[in-house]
Amino acid sequence: MATLIPAVDQIAVVGWGDAVWAARVTGESQGGEIVVLAPLRFLSGSTETVAPVSWRSCRLPRVARRGTGAEVQMMTEILDAINYVRRLIYELECGPVDYTSKRHVNDAISACPGVLVTDGKSGHDAIEKNEPAGLELRDKRTSIECLGIRSQKEQTALQIRWVHSDAMLADGLTKDRPATV
Repeated sequence: MATLIPAVDQIAVVGWGDAVWAARVTGESQGGEIVVLAPLRFLSGSTETVAPVSWRSCRLPRVARRGTGAEVQMMTEILDAINYVRRLIYELECGPVDYTSKRHVNDAISACPGVLVTDGKSGHDAIEKNEPAGLELRDKRTSIECLGIRSQKEQTALQIRWVHSDAMLADGLTKDRPATV
């Protein structure tokens, strides 16, 4: 009998997260996310068919002071979604995760490659570059979220990639009308 789920080391979980600062009438920011399963070749730039597993458009949990704050909030939201799917794949393929051991949870998540895709250059750079604790950001809450994402990246072998806005798949989930070209 053929296995319905590819081996945990043959697929990747890729999530695109986008945010629009203060786009709502109330001044709150709008976010959008798409999570897909993709063959590993996709991570090397190969054009592949992917399987969407979740998507949503949402109001961000906190009012952001700047655009970077909104983008980083959405990065934390998509990180949670990516890690949930990575953990689920591990459990389907390998069995239950020992939730009493943080190391086992992180190892389980790390078993399936994960990629977080953002078009927020400031947030991406704050996480990826070896900056001091303040991360050169004006908003301290955003700095703390960046440090949390950086920590998760290191503990779970997460890749974080920046794309230009035209390559942001979640862009359509943050706008109330089509973009003008």
